[in-house]
Amino acid sequence: MPETASGGRRPMDDADVQAIIDRLGGVEALRDGREDFHEAVLRMNRERGALMEMYPDQWVAVGRNGVIAVAGTLEDVLSMVESAGLGESEFEVEFLDTDPADLLL
Repeated sequence: MPETASGGRRPMDDADVQAIIDRLGGVEALRDGREDFHEAVLRMNRERGALMEMYPDQWVAVGRNGVIAVAGTLEDVLSMVESAGLGESEFEVEFLDTDPADLLL
């Protein structure tokens, strides 16, 4: 929340929300980012089996056009994605665990 002149917090108003939207590149950029992320998630879901065979027990970042980065740690994958100049909404990242924990429901 934005601060008041006395340092306290005040509720956000429309101007605050618009300032955040503008800082993030505008409505179109947010909409495009959402679509990019959705496409990356769909691609990860479609290709998970093949990716598991190619990159077992690795962190993998996938964008709408395919694999962006592969590494042994999440930090390394995120560093590679950042170096590629991609924004947070342009990729999906997962650990392709060949021995996932069993969940009891």
